[in-house]
Amino acid sequence: MRRSQQHGWWDRVGRALDTAISVVAPHQAARRQYSRNRRYALQAASRILQARLDASDAASITRLTSSWTTTAGSPDADVLDDLSRLRGRSRDLARNNGHASGIIGAIVNNVVGTGIRLQSQADGEALGLSEDETDTLRDEQEAVWSRWARRCDAAGGLTLYALERQVCRQLLENGEAFLVRAAVKGRPFRTAWMPIEADRVDSPPEWDYRRDVDVRKGIELGPQGERLAYWILPHHPGDDRAMRPRMPQRVPAFDKDGRPNVLHLYDQRRPGQRRGVPFLRPVMGYFEHLSQYLEAELVAARIAACFALIINEDGDGGIGGGHGELTTVDGQVVESLEPGMILRGSGITPTQVKPDRPGDTFAPFVENVLRAIAAGCELPYEIISKDFSKSNYSNMRGAFLEARRFFRILQQTISDGLVLPSWELVQEEAFLRGMVAMPKFYEHRDAYLRATTIPPGWEWVDPKNEVEAALLAIGGNIATQAEQIAAHGGDYDEVLKQRAREVRKAQALGLQEEEREGNQTRKEG
Repeated sequence: MRRSQQHGWWDRVGRALDTAISVVAPHQAARRQYSRNRRYALQAASRILQARLDASDAASITRLTSSWTTTAGSPDADVLDDLSRLRGRSRDLARNNGHASGIIGAIVNNVVGTGIRLQSQADGEALGLSEDETDTLRDEQEAVWSRWARRCDAAGGLTLYALERQVCRQLLENGEAFLVRAAVKGRPFRTAWMPIEADRVDSPPEWDYRRDVDVRKGIELGPQGERLAYWILPHHPGDDRAMRPRMPQRVPAFDKDGRPNVLHLYDQRRPGQRRGVPFLRPVMGYFEHLSQYLEAELVAARIAACFALIINEDGDGGIGGGHGELTTVDGQVVESLEPGMILRGSGITPTQVKPDRPGDTFAPFVENVLRAIAAGCELPYEIISKDFSKSNYSNMRGAFLEARRFFRILQQTISDGLVLPSWELVQEEAFLRGMVAMPKFYEHRDAYLRATTIPPGWEWVDPKNEVEAALLAIGGNIATQAEQIAAHGGDYDEVLKQRAREVRKAQALGLQEEEREGNQTRKEG
């Protein structure tokens, strides 16, 4: 009999008994009915509670999940206390772990490459300029920009594109990048950036616990969470000059006119998060364990490869299993291992050593660990491992497209956080110094400062098919030449000007030059 049927039978018996008791003892019958109703209510509550637990299995605490302890900390509480150690481990991996160093290098090369360039998009229509006047203005703005970009850091040793690479690497290794605006003398432009390590941004001692000012880990916030100031140490805390305690200096986030004094680039994943975390944070454990495993396998393989032949006594226990010391064939006591050694015990039976390290599971195991690392880095396995042995055109192209989505996010971070703010400061200084004529600059600031960044492009995976697809897209009016050129890191205006020069030169030399309009080809010359 099923349990529900048993319960139903006993309920009927209980109700019949209650009816009988109510005839001779009404008070006792009422008490029994009260107890029964209470039991029903408790059973219903238990069913509701169990349903809620079943709906949140991920939050349940069982024998298997009892060691999984978590805290619902704030963005700062979950990050700031461990930030210094995370940065140290991240830098160690970038220096000493081949896989980690390769991943960071590959990302920097794809995100920045030879540099994220900028193209003026000054709004001539809003400024009341003709098309020719607009082109002239844009050319002058870009000339000023190129001149500044050749030496843009305060120390005078970095071009803008070298600075972009450094910022990208800082974003990956430290999780954030800081640049302090400096005013330098003796150059065409006073505007310059001083990149600093994230370790130098720190709070004065005990200020993290003050209630009258909101400062944590060197970031001072206002009542709405806005950045008010950065507290910056004069030297890196790990430098010899920093052995003596020094107070950090307060640097306002903006000057009185709203220009940024400090650029802080990082991936803010949670509202209110003040500091960035290293890119490799989710997979640091994998890197360390894999490194230890690879080292152990290499050592084991080296040891196994050292033995070519072992001469054992019949029935002894192997190397050193007989009597006396382990010696080579010429009687020397073995104190270190060398490749191709022939070892001799106290017997006469030769045994050939067959090194079996690494085993058959080595390569699949390492590949699976690298795939886990790739997933944690949000990148395809082929990109981080440089292993294309199992790839065909379709899945390789899919891997590249997936990786490019990630790269574009970092490109946008650097463009918005460094390149465009620098463009605005440089153009304003060019106006104030009379380098570029921009009447009513502050009144039409947005129209003058319109610009777009051009990240480095990527080579074709299948040039013939992809070029034909691009031409069809242009001919079908679903893409523009400017978009296709920019997708490969080119500047539309520069490309057209260069092509015009090539066509004119070919015509002057009596050569035929092919030009393509949409998806049609015609000959010039």
